Amino acid sequence: MIFDRKKDIEETYDSSKLLCNGYNYTPILYALNIAESLHKTPPNGRYTSRRERFILSLDLKQYSQSSSLPDAVNDYIIIAVKFLSEEQVSIKNKSRNYFVKLYDQNYLVECYHDSLVNNTPLPNLFTRFACGWFVDFPDYALCFLDSTLKNKYEELSNLFKKNLVLCILSEDFSDEEILKLYTLGPISKVIWMSGSGHVSHYSCTALFDLFCRNMYRLEWSVKNNHNASFIIEDELRSKVVSRVKLLIKKIELKKYNIGIYFDYGIKSDYIDYHLSYLRSICEQLMNDLFSDAFHEHSSAIETIQRFVDNCNYRIDTINGLNSLVNDLNKCVYVIPQNKYLYKIEHSNTLFHETNIAGIYKELLSISNKKPYINFTQEELNGNGRTDIQIKHNKETIGIIEVKLLKRGDENRTEVIRKGLDQLYERYSQNHYRRIENNIILQLVLFCYDPNMTNLINTVTNAIEEHERRVKVKFSAYDTSRRNVIRIKLEESYYLLKTRVEYIDIIIVKLENKYNNDRLAKKNYKKS
Repeated sequence: MIFDRKKDIEETYDSSKLLCNGYNYTPILYALNIAESLHKTPPNGRYTSRRERFILSLDLKQYSQSSSLPDAVNDYIIIAVKFLSEEQVSIKNKSRNYFVKLYDQNYLVECYHDSLVNNTPLPNLFTRFACGWFVDFPDYALCFLDSTLKNKYEELSNLFKKNLVLCILSEDFSDEEILKLYTLGPISKVIWMSGSGHVSHYSCTALFDLFCRNMYRLEWSVKNNHNASFIIEDELRSKVVSRVKLLIKKIELKKYNIGIYFDYGIKSDYIDYHLSYLRSICEQLMNDLFSDAFHEHSSAIETIQRFVDNCNYRIDTINGLNSLVNDLNKCVYVIPQNKYLYKIEHSNTLFHETNIAGIYKELLSISNKKPYINFTQEELNGNGRTDIQIKHNKETIGIIEVKLLKRGDENRTEVIRKGLDQLYERYSQNHYRRIENNIILQLVLFCYDPNMTNLINTVTNAIEEHERRVKVKFSAYDTSRRNVIRIKLEESYYLLKTRVEYIDIIIVKLENKYNNDRLAKKNYKKS
């Protein structure tokens, strides 16, 4: 609450300060007026954020006591400065818990680091658990691991049935321990913090980097005979060194591409093709090491096995998503094959796009053979509802918007642009994006226009207009699938970092008017 103000004292103090400091001085009367306006009921929210920034920017050191002023004025200024200081703290705490900050991963890391270094309290977004602290996102959990609780890390996969992003203090973990973190479950990223405040983000390519470091240690030389893992036999050592060098060379050549494909979860065949060679070398390495006493090289064998298992897990996940995309494409073309799914019998009356979206959703549910995948319709998201949402164990992995373009519609470009707006809004507002894994984004256009060239031009115009509206870079290109336009969405989300998504615009042609039995028209003889 605002304290009992005495504006005559404030004016006296400001007059004396202005004589000395001139334009560099912010009158305390003005500062207190701004602070007081933040406590009015109801508050005037239009300029609240601007006023809060002003209070935060105040240098309270300028309001010092003066020997030329009466004690009553100096005592009052002490109370006023204390009040302004408390206001600054209150605004900082409020901004920490402001809902937008919940989805700012970098901000949360800074809060945690500040808590470690300066022993400041964590915002109430953080929740304590067995391994440290975590913040629960809609599609993953951001876990800040306590290095004193390493013996409990195995519980992570049981505590969270979703993707994990881990944040650790790098000084407290060895390379082997960091590599082991990737085996605790679906770890999409590990964030390293140093005591000095430097933060590094490591995603899939870090898996290859850390593995290469471990493999370099297998290149034992004679000088390493004091190492517990030293291979005594010259023949075995030469085999291991040659295999390791070949493996590292192969990883270094393909690491970047493989990492990118891992990050965006596409083209699993490409990944599998290049990783198959890495697997074969790893298997040969393990065979070589098994040829000697197992216990002497168990650590190296376990490291290799973890690396292979992690790669297999990622490939299986991507294959599962690709299989799901194939199911989506099959179901959407079932609808035009049976006109009674979208048209009343013996009538030209057409169903509304909500009805067609419902039919599409039911077809997907019926054809789905995966128990961990389910589909919802008209689920509330952000400021609207999603036509069809795809869930993987309650985690959103796909958003589908459905639009119906009737013949004669003059505003087709506007309808398509609105569909893109809704799709982008559902995606961006709710922060479904997992930085290292893709999400299925589709805009399905059911249309009655037989002129495909005109329709594609309309779609292209809508894409260009949408790009100008949301200020996100789009690039469209053809795909191998019929009547599908794929858009690559590139969005800067933090400094020089870019988020990439792919939106598929699927065009499905429907019959425009009712036709009698086609077999009767072809003069088939009845038996």
